This record gives sequence, C-alpha cells and structure tokens, in this order.
Amino acid sequence: MARRARTKPCPFMIAKINGAAAGYIISEAIYDEAYVPYIATHPDFQKRGVVKHLMLAAIKKAREERLANMHLEYRGNREHLKKFYESTIPSLAGCLVTTMKVGRYMNCDPKVSVKYVL
Repeated sequence: MARRARTKPCPFMIAKINGAAAGYIISEAIYDEAYVPYIATHPDFQKRGVVKHLMLAAIKKAREERLANMHLEYRGNREHLKKFYESTIPSLAGCLVTTMKVGRYMNCDPKVSVKYVL
C-alpha cells in the first residue's frame, strides 16, 4: 500500500481520537465512480463508530467531486458487515444501494460487491 501511495495520487482520510490514528479509508476516483479498496480501524478503537464516520466522509467527498457511485467489497460471511454496508450506511448517507456476490477471497470467504448510488 505504501508503494501505491507513492506512485500515484492516493486520496485517503485518517480518523483520529485524542490525537491517535484510530482508522483510515482510501477512496480513489476511477472514471465517475469512487472505489474504496481499503478501510480499517485500529483494534484499540473498534466499535466506536470510526468506520461509519470514515465512510460518511468518503461519500460526502465523492458527492462534492460529482461522482455517480461509490463501490467497495466486503466478506459476505460476516453478518455485522452485511448490516453495516447494506443498511446502516445507505440509511445514514441517504443513498441507494445494490449488492452482488462476486466470487470468493483467497481464503474462500464469499466476496460481496456493494455499490452506492450517490
């Protein structure tokens, strides 16, 4: 990831809590769509809404840049992720969502593609 950030513009946001890096998101504009290849929370800050705030900030930025959609993928065998990406985020951001099973990750977890219509 560090090499990728050095080789081309790599827009990212970092969430801080009391000055400590709590999490980050990378959201790249590809044509008319924002793509989120990475989002993470430091273990010490999980379950505090860090990813929610990062996702909403990325959606806001994508809208400001007049992008039509935002796309990401998640592990479909994790119910909390399904609820979060398919219900919570669209509800908070006021956007439509479509999902599609798109294969499997290398460890055989099911891969789900999510597209938010901004």
